[in-house]
Amino acid sequence: MNANDIEAIGERFTRLEREVRLWKRAATATIVLLVASVAFSPTPRMREARAANSSARDFVVRSLTVVDDQGTPRAGLGSGKDGLGLVLSDEKGTGRASLAALKDGPSLALLDEQGTPRAGLGSGKNEPALVLYDEKGTRRAEFGSALLEETRTGATETTGPSSVRLFDKDGKTIWRAP
Repeated sequence: MNANDIEAIGERFTRLEREVRLWKRAATATIVLLVASVAFSPTPRMREARAANSSARDFVVRSLTVVDDQGTPRAGLGSGKDGLGLVLSDEKGTGRASLAALKDGPSLALLDEQGTPRAGLGSGKNEPALVLYDEKGTRRAEFGSALLEETRTGATETTGPSSVRLFDKDGKTIWRAP
């Protein structure tokens, strides 16, 4: 691996960070718009609910699905025992981005047209990590903290937040630092 390869990886990493920031802003704006549209929407059901209990001030749901004009799910917001998640889908209904706030920490995933993970950003146990995947969903690069398991011995190791690992097409480590 020469200096040009490392520079190319750095440039791709910088571009990916910009894209992740853009997706995070888009997800936040979507959540705000969803909450605002539900909260201020004068639907007949809301009027009936208010009429039945005029002191009601909260709109409470476990999940919310937003569909387009054709009935295709385009956004889903839900909560469960492990946390809260938002999935944004394309016009075919395929999940393309997800944002989650889970027990172990927040995460953001970007998926391709087939729904295969291509990038993931997370902060499990407050240790940040960025993972890049190839078109088959195989992990190819990892920046930041990760739990590593030695296949021969079963021993585990947690890498530091400044670590970098590159993987081959089979997911085996081909380079790492530190």
